[in-house]
Amino acid sequence: MYRQAFPVLMLFLISVSQVQSAVADNEIADIAYLRRLVARDPVKDAQDSIAKGSLRFLGVAGYVVHVPGVDTDKLIGCTAILERVDVIRGTSDALMGKEHSDLIEKARTYAFRYNSLVAKHRRFKLPSNCGTPNKSLERIGE
Repeated sequence: MYRQAFPVLMLFLISVSQVQSAVADNEIADIAYLRRLVARDPVKDAQDSIAKGSLRFLGVAGYVVHVPGVDTDKLIGCTAILERVDVIRGTSDALMGKEHSDLIEKARTYAFRYNSLVAKHRRFKLPSNCGTPNKSLERIGE
């Protein structure tokens, strides 16, 4: 009985190890991507994107996706705008340590500067049907 279970157990442990290794590789690649991104010039990158006709916003993933530089609160439920958001790889609410947290904050600053230029170029205004879809989501006191 034990002799039959041993090879199965070994295969299971090897497959778990491979999955963990793949996840770790993805996490390392995400951190490396964020390092490269935040070292770039968001103004130049936005200008290059605008010149190519790409007017998509950058989003930062967390518990929800934020679009720095754009009034995100009013974007809730506005799929016409949200379809034009590229979420920055490696941003998440599942932090992998202090460096990851710092890189996400720098990515947020990068996205703010980038999105501000794209919004200005687009003369961005929210469509009238893109208000807060649910009164319970509005800020208290407004």
